[in-house]
Amino acid sequence: MTAYFPSGWLAIAPDAFSYGPQILKVLPNAASSAGGDAIQIYGYGFGSDATQLSAKIGGAPGIIQTVENITTIAPSLSLDSTYPFSLQRITLLTPAGTPGQVDLTVTSAAGTITSPRAFQYTQSAQVFAMPTLHKFISYDQKRQWLYLSATDHIDVFDLPAAQFHSTPITPPGGPPPNAALRGLALTPDSSQLIVADFGAQSVYLLNPDAATGTTIPVGGVAGFLNSGPARVAATSTQTFSSP
Repeated sequence: MTAYFPSGWLAIAPDAFSYGPQILKVLPNAASSAGGDAIQIYGYGFGSDATQLSAKIGGAPGIIQTVENITTIAPSLSLDSTYPFSLQRITLLTPAGTPGQVDLTVTSAAGTITSPRAFQYTQSAQVFAMPTLHKFISYDQKRQWLYLSATDHIDVFDLPAAQFHSTPITPPGGPPPNAALRGLALTPDSSQLIVADFGAQSVYLLNPDAATGTTIPVGGVAGFLNSGPARVAATSTQTFSSP
């Protein structure tokens, strides 16, 4: 949306208006073919009344539980009041389906949008509950662990043991009050786990076995508290980069 003023100035609000629904992301984007799993659809233009919404996965209707806007879900996404987009989230229960990739369709009072092959039904699924919104996941082949970044800690899932570690990995010295952990990367020798902290504008170098490490401040965009690194990558020379 663009506003033009007589003085010649203009103001632009990105993604501030929608002519209909728009799907941005589905989390998680896979579930058991038996159905009954809770998933969340992020996007725009869903409206405010869940009774006016419908969603189909592979042509079969899901059960919509809630529709929320940015003011409701912002804290769980580590977003503050300066976030400029009218983001919304639909929570629904999946219908039963056939294993494979299928289309996802959302219909609101303003129209219909289909995201091709946006969801996948698995042959079978085993659920390991963890009441946390995870942002990124990384696989540790050497240890056979999965690292999952949450807002202020990293959950570790042991694949051979099929369970989460009882104690998560936290930033050195404990999580800062503005922590917003995002991307993860392992060094090629698997000795260090690199973690991006979008909120605290830092990168952590962690020893996964000892759960200890160091903090490297990298800064962000001046005037924006939540503008630090969101993703990291490790190199063969034991260095890292963060876009």
